[in-house]
Amino acid sequence: MGGDKLIERHHLESCLIRAGFLQHETSESKTPG
Repeated sequence: MGGDKLIERHHLESCLIRAGFLQHETSESKTPG
């Protein structure tokens, strides 16, 4: 059970990190210069 929770947490963290990168990239492309 503990292992599954760790994997789930890691998956959520990776998803958040990916979303952050996507938001950062989109905001950068939107801003001129």
